[in-house]
Amino acid sequence: MALISQMVLSAGIITAVEFLVGLVVNVWLKLNVWDYSNLPYNIMGQVCLIYTNVWFFLSLPAILLDDYLRYFLLKEEKPRYKIF
Repeated sequence: MALISQMVLSAGIITAVEFLVGLVVNVWLKLNVWDYSNLPYNIMGQVCLIYTNVWFFLSLPAILLDDYLRYFLLKEEKPRYKIF
């Protein structure tokens, strides 16, 4: 899978998990751990789409680290990347 696609998928998964955890922790359990209500592009105050962009860029080092750890520790195939 292209590196950009992996980054988009990672950002989407992280945002979805944050939303679900936010619904449980902040709405259902009423712990109010975080609240993005004051930021633009928020969804129910649980996620902010601006932070989805942050997750997109932060996923790059995580993907690279995961691939190279698998290569060195598990002797998997050396990672090769295509951007698009």
